[in-house]
Amino acid sequence: MSPVIQYVPDFTFKFVDRARYQILNLLGAGSYGAVYRARERLPESGKFVPRAIKVVPRSRHGKALQIREITMHTELPRHHNIVTLHRAFEDGAYMFIVMDLLDGGDLHSHITRKHTLCRNDDLIKNVFLQIVDGVEVSHKAGIFHRDLKPDNILVNADLTRVCIADFGLATTSTKSKSFNTGTRTFMCPECVDCDDRLYPYSPRRSDIWALGVILVNIVTGHRPWDKATLEDDQFKSFLEEPDWLRSVFPISEGLSVILRRIFTIVPDEALTLAEIRREIRNLDTFYMSRADLKLASTDVRYMWTWYFPRVASALSEASSTDSEGGMDSWTESESSESGSDDSDDSDDSDAGNVPATQLLMVAEEGRLVLPRSLGAEQPASLRVVRPSPPRSKSSDEFPIRRPATRRAMLAPPSSSDEPSTASSSDAPITPETHALDVLVAEPNGIEPLVLERPLLCHGKDSIRIREKRGSVGAAVRGFARSLVSGRSA
Repeated sequence: MSPVIQYVPDFTFKFVDRARYQILNLLGAGSYGAVYRARERLPESGKFVPRAIKVVPRSRHGKALQIREITMHTELPRHHNIVTLHRAFEDGAYMFIVMDLLDGGDLHSHITRKHTLCRNDDLIKNVFLQIVDGVEVSHKAGIFHRDLKPDNILVNADLTRVCIADFGLATTSTKSKSFNTGTRTFMCPECVDCDDRLYPYSPRRSDIWALGVILVNIVTGHRPWDKATLEDDQFKSFLEEPDWLRSVFPISEGLSVILRRIFTIVPDEALTLAEIRREIRNLDTFYMSRADLKLASTDVRYMWTWYFPRVASALSEASSTDSEGGMDSWTESESSESGSDDSDDSDDSDAGNVPATQLLMVAEEGRLVLPRSLGAEQPASLRVVRPSPPRSKSSDEFPIRRPATRRAMLAPPSSSDEPSTASSSDAPITPETHALDVLVAEPNGIEPLVLERPLLCHGKDSIRIREKRGSVGAAVRGFARSLVSGRSA
């Protein structure tokens, strides 16, 4: 849970601003505030419209960020690809920021958990061009974001609207000496780990660099490097080998050329937003062809199988979403809502004839596990297993069982029996914490705990236990009597 929740009371079903807004439920929490789903009663018509309200505790440090975010946001023109800020007001010790409600959550969850855009060229192109449009509108207004990342990009349920949010670190300066502003992974080399005030960096260039990292993240599900410095081995390899990205990621030659022109170390030679839009529109595909994939290195095939479209698995139930959005089941097999239906599922079998359902992703980003049929070596001492689903108290299946018994072959309970939990990463919140589909790494050398029989016994088993308890009790009582008789004698 985010630390800010400790300082924000529960506003559920509370009215604020003279009962104009009713707060309904918590969507999520970030580092500086909590975001609630709310509804606004329009004064003119009396009708209710859905809103998202960000509640931020007032403090000396937080107030500067709040004023910056509100000031920068209000100077932006209304645009389809920039989240609309309707009002901002103070009530007691809290600041309330009223924004559009986008029920699809942030782009980060669609990339890392849902794999909605994976191997879907048309959807990737549509989403990324909307991001470019939003950044271009912001730049034309003289405002540079400086913290562009998937966490700060909100989408609606069907991804037809993509909006840039969280202008708390934005600036109007064309040259900035505020180094290390934003998120390190998305910073340009002139900004990250720099302190030479004689050479300020360009916030415009910083936003364009961040767009390149976002594009790699959308296409591959991975980030190219941790930070753009020579201390980072991945970035150093990219500088030494121009075609390094294609030796690691299954991207097309056309996309590799675009990325090299974005990630140039000479700022003046970088692509402009207009050039990026033109190049992306003219790009045929973001991914390698099947022929290139067969000839690619083990690392490339490794990445191809690691990031795959979510498909329905026979061993897990499809995830369920409530009527208001933002509620996911523990399985996260979301083929009905993701873009995997639009992609060619035959690509999975083409890469080594391995179905996507056999590939598991380790929770920590960057740790990958491949099936042996792809030629990649797996750690001999580590196997990846999925945790058991949460069980209801009424379930007659004992949760700890032998891996190869009849009980283990039973189908998992339906999603209706599972307690539903809110997924914070599906909520429109900036910044935001994200729930992970945690997988357990279990060493092969350790046998799992197995109980021979349930702890709660019935029938003959319970009779035997009572008889055993009775015999033990009789022996204890006899021993006690002998001690008492010995003392009396």
